[in-house]
Amino acid sequence: MHRGERMSEVMGEYGVSDAVEHGGDLFEDEAHVAMDKPLDTGRLLYARLCLTILADTEVEVWFDHFDNTITAQLRRGDDVREVTFYDAPMARVEKLVYVNAIVNDAKGAFE
Repeated sequence: MHRGERMSEVMGEYGVSDAVEHGGDLFEDEAHVAMDKPLDTGRLLYARLCLTILADTEVEVWFDHFDNTITAQLRRGDDVREVTFYDAPMARVEKLVYVNAIVNDAKGAFE
């Protein structure tokens, strides 16, 4: 059982495929690009995983606002991989590098 906001439900409102990449960052849509309001860490991780991981792999990300943690779970059949990390405050550039490293590790786990 996981505690927190499910990113698949939050992102389902507009869809990952509608996300706009701009300057190495992801935004909900063009309006958010204009406002310079990129996706938060949980949504960013969920979108990057969905856009990067193979289609036969289920992706879910939970953001727990109470203890400021993010849990990412990848499932392919009976094989389940999961990681939980603290959403530490850091500069946006560092956050992008951090999330991209997690995505690359996740991608490598199923290759």
